[in-house]
Amino acid sequence: MSADALLAGVGEHLAIHPGETTPDGVYTVEPVRCLGLGDRTPAAVVNLQRHAPVDPADTESLLFEPPSPARLRIGRLVKVALADVGVVDPTSLDDYRAQGGLAALRKALREMNPLQVIGEVKASKLVGRGGAAFLTALKWKLAGRNPGPRYVI
Repeated sequence: MSADALLAGVGEHLAIHPGETTPDGVYTVEPVRCLGLGDRTPAAVVNLQRHAPVDPADTESLLFEPPSPARLRIGRLVKVALADVGVVDPTSLDDYRAQGGLAALRKALREMNPLQVIGEVKASKLVGRGGAAFLTALKWKLAGRNPGPRYVI
């Protein structure tokens, strides 16, 4: 089902239209362009809690129950970068470290040479997020061969 069906279902359940607020001031229904949940549509945010995927026919659960936990698998892919969303306080470096944050960086700096780091990145098949899926290991390898200051974005 589509986001439009979800928006219509929530509006119908609350007896308001998009852009309106319930008479008691508790709910305002607004369409948004992106919630960062394109892999789990349709999606919604209720009281700063992200819900996805949402059944447009089950607005009762959406409005009154906590969101279901995020899936860490999408097909054959495993969510790594977003696995701790809702677990780790993104404003706390101590919280991040308590969950193992920075361990890979420490290992790379203390135990590995640049070629070993590139080898690990290559084995991971990590690609850029610019849309072309350029291999990150190849980018780092090419940047490392260039003399002078290097800037990899």
